[in-house]
Amino acid sequence: MANPELLRVARVPLFHVFRPPSAASASASASASSEAIRRASSPREALHLFKLRVRRSQQLDVDFDSHAAVFALKSCSRPPFDLLLPHIHGFILKRNLSSHVFVASALLHVYSLTSPSCARALFDEIPHRNIVTENTMLACLYRAGDLSAARTVFNGMAQKDIVTWSTMIGAYMDMGQRAISFALFRDMMNDTDLKPDPLMFVTLLTCCSRTGSLHLMGRSIHAYAEKNGLEINVQLGTSLIDMYAKSGFLKTAYNVFERIPEKNVMHWTAMICGLAMHGHGREAVAFFEKMQETGLSEITATGAHDLSSNIDSYCAVQQTESSCAIAAQLLGNIDIIVHNKEEHVA
Repeated sequence: MANPELLRVARVPLFHVFRPPSAASASASASASSEAIRRASSPREALHLFKLRVRRSQQLDVDFDSHAAVFALKSCSRPPFDLLLPHIHGFILKRNLSSHVFVASALLHVYSLTSPSCARALFDEIPHRNIVTENTMLACLYRAGDLSAARTVFNGMAQKDIVTWSTMIGAYMDMGQRAISFALFRDMMNDTDLKPDPLMFVTLLTCCSRTGSLHLMGRSIHAYAEKNGLEINVQLGTSLIDMYAKSGFLKTAYNVFERIPEKNVMHWTAMICGLAMHGHGREAVAFFEKMQETGLSEITATGAHDLSSNIDSYCAVQQTESSCAIAAQLLGNIDIIVHNKEEHVA
């Protein structure tokens, strides 16, 4: 690997600026095992143990354990220890440890979190990539907002797993290109044997609720989940209720709600918001009171905000004395719950 950006520190003495964290760590055996580095209680301790391993291997003139380098790399993902990453990289190059795919993958992962440009340079020079390195690079480019480069990597992958597809679908979703997200999902369903996981469905259903794409995609996703016996967890159940409720299909939303065996505040909030949004203020109040009767009064700040926003919209649309009275009642109930929760925390 000869990229100047990646090699610029290869000649710097390893850990030249590193200070041992404590006397206890400094007295650790120079032959500390890779397992000791992995089990270190802090990045500082792990890197100090790694330093001792380096010295020991140099004194004995023996091959260095590549696993120790991987564990040390994991300690460099956050400041201030990321400053030591180039030093460890230089050591890896000198010892030719990057020929091990798992070392190259670990190095790429840390660079993807600390320096996308270095990650891309490293990725381009890895001779033997696997699906782990490719997924790592894909996620790095997605986080960096380089959708074009991410798609190039995606298209060039010989193998794609559910992580690959989820990353790319989520990337287009976040960039507002929802039609492409749906198209990719169809491609995955039609051209592969992969089965979507609940997280992918939550991503797609959230998009459906925001864009009103119920008939385009939402119903087919719900049908697939039921046909394949996919577990309706908290997030998926909330997303289904939210999608149907916001699209005006309140009866269907209620049917989904009723089929959830253990309902939580998120499920109730989605139903109440949907009712309030579409002008069913009295039903929203009744639902809210029923939620309180079940003992679920730990409404979150986000849930309170969503409810309040939808209730305000309901009052603005209805513009009648009775509707505003209903809205005031519901808002008052929310305020009481939030206030009681704050007092309990205090």
